[in-house]
Amino acid sequence: MLRKTNNLAAYEKYLIGREHFLRFNPDDNIIARPLLKEAIALDPNFGSPYVDLAWTYMMDILYGASASPKESLEQAEQLAQKPSG
Repeated sequence: MLRKTNNLAAYEKYLIGREHFLRFNPDDNIIARPLLKEAIALDPNFGSPYVDLAWTYMMDILYGASASPKESLEQAEQLAQKPSG
């Protein structure tokens, strides 16, 4: 189970970032990433932004937007192991 947040600013950044991520296109994927990073900076224990941020790196691979798919995959794996319980 992912850790939740009581930080409304972190939650708002997460929701906006997630909205962009879920549009499933390269441009919105780029927009989503800093918003999700801001959510994490506001509450490093909030698990959901880590999950979506990891997915942005995976989507870079799918979109062919990653300069290094191996590094993108490694980044996604690291993020997927962040706060979750």
